[in-house]
Amino acid sequence: MRACEFDGCTVQGNPDEMVRASTGVWYCVPHAAAVTADEQVDGVRYPQLARCRARPRKKTRPLTPVKTLGRCPHCGKSTPVLCVPGQPGEVLEHDCDARACETPGCLVVRLPDEMIQFPTGEWYCPSHALLTAAQALVDLHATRTSHAEIVEILEDVLPGILDRFPH
Repeated sequence: MRACEFDGCTVQGNPDEMVRASTGVWYCVPHAAAVTADEQVDGVRYPQLARCRARPRKKTRPLTPVKTLGRCPHCGKSTPVLCVPGQPGEVLEHDCDARACETPGCLVVRLPDEMIQFPTGEWYCPSHALLTAAQALVDLHATRTSHAEIVEILEDVLPGILDRFPH
């Protein structure tokens, strides 16, 4: 058994649990960090150890996630939520009716009656649906394609988009 020779330390341990400085002084692992920059531990110089402060570590239990019931912020249904103390809750997978806008970077998530579904199946918020339809019309006009595709957008898609905006 070896005893730590750091001032005021009463730790004792086997030699494999202790650190021996180049001067022959034995330290416990927490106090080995308090050696000066000129000290060498086990024949190796550790200048970064001089910046450390030897403090007893506070033993804490790892934060355990708790599964509980909460409300989905999008559809309002009661759903399982994973809660970790000190962090926001994570809504777990459920049969949510809400749809997210498919425009990259758009954070809008709403119920289907507030979103617009294009004939091809994509869901958009009203603003991005209007922009997407307008871009499609401009592209079709620029390529001088048949008017049937333009008429389809004007008759099928645009009225549904315009209904979402206040008159």
